[in-house]
Amino acid sequence: MWKDPIVEELHQVREALAQQHGNDLHAIVLHFQALEAKSKRPVLNFAPKRPFGWQAPPATPLPAH
Repeated sequence: MWKDPIVEELHQVREALAQQHGNDLHAIVLHFQALEAKSKRPVLNFAPKRPFGWQAPPATPLPAH
């Protein structure tokens, strides 16, 4: 089976990063959050955005039984 050299390099980098942080996912996340905080690049926000002027519809009471 053919192996993609780019994918192989990604696997090596991932393994090295995991070993540096003791295979602790929380520590890896903290590492990347620290890098992000030091970066001067804008952070993307994929939160849903409401259209300009949008207002929630009025609440309607539930029918009585």
